Amino acid sequence: MAPPLKIEEVKALVRAQSAENLDAMNHGITLKDTLVAPRLISVIARTVRNGRKKDENLSAWLVGQENGTDGYLTEPNLRGCLSVPSPPFKI
Repeated sequence: MAPPLKIEEVKALVRAQSAENLDAMNHGITLKDTLVAPRLISVIARTVRNGRKKDENLSAWLVGQENGTDGYLTEPNLRGCLSVPSPPFKI
């Protein structure tokens, strides 16, 4: 496993991945309006196969957050979206 990124490396990734286009609009808000100071958070990566769930605790850099209550947090190191946990599964 690679060592965790440093804050300056995270900021550099955000700059590179935004291609300096911070005025890009998504969900009615610009990228620059969603940026927050990077902080390391704990998240749960949930997979479901054949009706069985598997949760894995991960660390992720939170770099942007919408003010709404939709639950989505953007995270460039995982190159995707993280959402609030879904309701528990019955196993």
